[in-house]
Amino acid sequence: RKLGDKMPTAFCIANDALAIGVLQAFNEHKWDIPQRVSFFSINDIWIAQYVSPPLTTFHIDITIICSSALDLLRERVINNRKTTKVVYVNGTPVFRKSC
Repeated sequence: RKLGDKMPTAFCIANDALAIGVLQAFNEHKWDIPQRVSFFSINDIWIAQYVSPPLTTFHIDITIICSSALDLLRERVINNRKTTKVVYVNGTPVFRKSC
């Protein structure tokens, strides 16, 4: 509450577990979510839908990330690939009431 009007209006939290703790802290201090401050996070863990308010998050396909990591490792070890390779994996937004 010390920041008052200088408080940001939105936060991107690194992962859902941290975001749940942040939501709890803001709820305890009676901040209006999402009217005054909004939150979104990354991972879409199952509990995110049950916190108050339900957490807006990005669903990340962990299976695809793991598969891509193994492919990159195989290329590096078996094929002796020396060049850097970038892999993009899309996230799917899951809109809930925290945003």
